[in-house]
Amino acid sequence: MTSADPVTRSAGPALRRTGPAPRRAGAWFGALGLATVVPVLPLWLFCTDPGSRRTAILVLLGCALACIGGIAAFQRAAGGRQSYAAIALAEFAAPSEPGEPAAPEPKEPPRALPSRRGMTTRSLAWYVGLALLW
Repeated sequence: MTSADPVTRSAGPALRRTGPAPRRAGAWFGALGLATVVPVLPLWLFCTDPGSRRTAILVLLGCALACIGGIAAFQRAAGGRQSYAAIALAEFAAPSEPGEPAAPEPKEPPRALPSRRGMTTRSLAWYVGLALLW
C-alpha cells in the first residue's frame, strides 16, 4: 500500500491545530532563551572577576534550561509529540467529517520555482561573519 491509497489516507488521526496561546508561549520562551544565552560568551571572554562571571553564566544557562523546559511543556499541552509520518498522514488525509473542508491540492506544478539566491547569500554572509570571529 502506498500513501495515495484511499484506505491508508483515511486511516490517519485527525491533525489538531495549535491555538494561539501555545504558539505565543513558544515564541516568548524562545526569545527569552535566546536573550539568556547571548550574553554568556561576552561574559566568559571579558568579565575579569571569576566568581561573578561563574555565577552570572550559571544563572543565564539555568534560565535557558528553564526556557527549554517551558517550550517542552507547552508543546505537550498543544497536542504532544507526534511522529512526522502521523502528522503528514493526518495533514493529507481526506476530511473525517462531511462538513470539514479538504486540504487544497495544487492542480499543476508551479510555473516558476522560487530563487534560492537570497538564502545562499545569507548563508555565505553568516559563514564569512563566523569565520572572521575565529
